[in-house]
Amino acid sequence: GGHRRNASKPDETGLADLVLGPYEGPILPAHKRALLEQSDVVVCTLPGTEETRHFLSSAEFDAMKGGATFVSVGRGIAVDESALVAALPRLGGAAL
Repeated sequence: GGHRRNASKPDETGLADLVLGPYEGPILPAHKRALLEQSDVVVCTLPGTEETRHFLSSAEFDAMKGGATFVSVGRGIAVDESALVAALPRLGGAAL
């Protein structure tokens, strides 16, 4: 097990895919921060557990680049919704 980080080269639109997962065990903070800083779109698919509670909070939303979009299709417990609301003015949008 462990982290799997995949990155593709930019296509003709200038977009590249950055993917982290699936994993067994903790995600290294440096990997999470780097992905958040580089991503135009962040999609959270985490299950709702005590281990994932507020996995995405103020520090993570602050690390996201301006104009990025956040989408959560996982369980609500993984996202600190108050922190997300506070970050919305600098994000491109969010969907829960």
